[in-house]
Amino acid sequence: MDVNAPFRFDEWRPLQLAAAEGDDEAVRGLLAAGARVGAISTSRCRPCHAALHVAARYGQVSVVRILVIEAGADVNLRDSHGFTPLLYAVVGGHPATVNELLGHGADDTARALAIARAKGLDAIATALDTGGTHNHHKLRRWLQTIGCEAYLGTMAQQQQSLSSEAMHLFRIRRTVLKMLKKRSYIVDPVALEMDASAFQEQFGDKPKRGDQTILAEHETDPDDQIFVFLPEEDKVGVKTIKSYCDLMQEAHVTHAILVVKQGITPFAKTALQEMSPFTMEHFRDNELLVDITEHKLVPTHQPLSPDDKAALLKRYKLKEAQLPRIQRTDPVARYFGLKTGDVVKIIRPSETAGRYVTYRVCL
Repeated sequence: MDVNAPFRFDEWRPLQLAAAEGDDEAVRGLLAAGARVGAISTSRCRPCHAALHVAARYGQVSVVRILVIEAGADVNLRDSHGFTPLLYAVVGGHPATVNELLGHGADDTARALAIARAKGLDAIATALDTGGTHNHHKLRRWLQTIGCEAYLGTMAQQQQSLSSEAMHLFRIRRTVLKMLKKRSYIVDPVALEMDASAFQEQFGDKPKRGDQTILAEHETDPDDQIFVFLPEEDKVGVKTIKSYCDLMQEAHVTHAILVVKQGITPFAKTALQEMSPFTMEHFRDNELLVDITEHKLVPTHQPLSPDDKAALLKRYKLKEAQLPRIQRTDPVARYFGLKTGDVVKIIRPSETAGRYVTYRVCL
């Protein structure tokens, strides 16, 4: 299923619908599955929106925060009519959303202020006129005047929690550890259960990506070890790949996972394919912000051991080629590190039988 394909009888994509509904879990799941945060709808008769326009229009503050902070959405992106998310938040009369967008650098304040005054939205106009100040005391007074006292508690909690950059790394590290555990690698239970405050205590207020390197050993094979690297560069090049390979060679480790901010250069991709005997998988940050296997729409996947695979084929008198297929590029296949020929057991809920079991072979 293409998560970026618009619905058949609508112009919206799944990410835009989840943004309109304010479903944080669905938004994160779709982003992790590869949904493009800047994808625009294709209507011929309506303004063509991205997910951030939709979230702002319906006042979904938490979704706005996810799209901007976690997925890097352009806060000043204009739709097909030239409208920004800030304008939609103003027109919708959503002061908390307006303030959230201003806090992330929304700069279409002149037009937004004109609209706010024309609609008599004095509280929003005041916020826009002061430039969306970040001053805590001024913001507290403004929230009180518009009847959003409940939002003050959320602000206090956010100030006491991690910064957005630190929370970003915390969530990635947590997902990586879960992924290693589900691949049958030995993971420290303390690290696996670490909360945000413990992460801050161990790595500080401004954690470095280089400090998040992980080395894990397989539960049944001590010689099967894996590194996890988080390079600092936005786009990783050949030089960084070679430095990691040197480290792997010294540690006698041939398998690694690379977690990159944006991607890797074309030359680095070529290097990854030619650096035998080393195997290096790579994920983007936004693919590991959530554990996709825990999403309610993703059925249970259980990779089979070689012995279990052989028993399955013998039991049903099948050849490997007769099994349904799963691509190596499938998000769940990548999560489990499936290789060509691996078989995964998939368990889905069934209204009639209770559960429905199928098997797929990785190509």
